[in-house]
Amino acid sequence: MRAEHAWVIEALDALDHELAGHRAGGPGRSPFPVATVRPLAERLAREFAAHTSAEDDVLVPLLAGGLPDGPSYVRQLVAEHAELRAMLMAFLATLGLPASAKRDEQLAVQAQDFTALMRSQIRKEETLVFAIAEKQVAKGASAHRTPGRPVPREAPASRPRPSKGEPQ
Repeated sequence: MRAEHAWVIEALDALDHELAGHRAGGPGRSPFPVATVRPLAERLAREFAAHTSAEDDVLVPLLAGGLPDGPSYVRQLVAEHAELRAMLMAFLATLGLPASAKRDEQLAVQAQDFTALMRSQIRKEETLVFAIAEKQVAKGASAHRTPGRPVPREAPASRPRPSKGEPQ
């Protein structure tokens, strides 16, 4: 999941770069770079859907039991995921509107809001969510071990047994 976050940060940087280029044009600026941004936004939407699904199905249950305010924190996290999904879908819908100065300004605002919230979400997950999830997983793994018994190592490869009539 950390590798996915790293890719998302790169994608957000690319989106910010495109946004900065668009805004630098001033009043007579060039149109919003839809042709460059649309494939990036579409991939972000696909990756985000898969990523948040995994987080909501795996990490959220771990968090609910791993924090004193777990259920409350989990509701907030799931709500932020839903908000980010909605923002990304609205951005994609706006990308499909006919070109106009009003649409381009709306895209710029949506992109800026989305990247800011997504960066905040990633920082939160990296600093708190993953740390707690890792502790919960470690607790679960140690709970399944017999005390005083070493952690099993990989068994050596066994040789196939000879069939009847073969020399041993």
